[in-house]
Amino acid sequence: MTPNIDFNQAVFTVNDIMRNNELIAYVFHDSDGDWQFLPDKEVSTDNMMIVSLGQIIRHDSSIEQILSLEEGFRAYRKNKYEAWDVTNIAE
Repeated sequence: MTPNIDFNQAVFTVNDIMRNNELIAYVFHDSDGDWQFLPDKEVSTDNMMIVSLGQIIRHDSSIEQILSLEEGFRAYRKNKYEAWDVTNIAE
């Protein structure tokens, strides 16, 4: 695991991921340090929830592959077995 990661950090996700086991397709590490873990579909704020980074990793251990994602970057994948495609959020 990547050192100096705060596994208690609050992160944003949606009920569909945590309760319905939908794929985490998008990961955003915003320039202000916030993390978002989202499915590959439009979501409403009514579906949003806050969990710890540790909960996300326990839910999907493949997130460990992108814990070094720099602020201002995002990662995307089409399925759980595909490699993460990392790009700058500004692009």
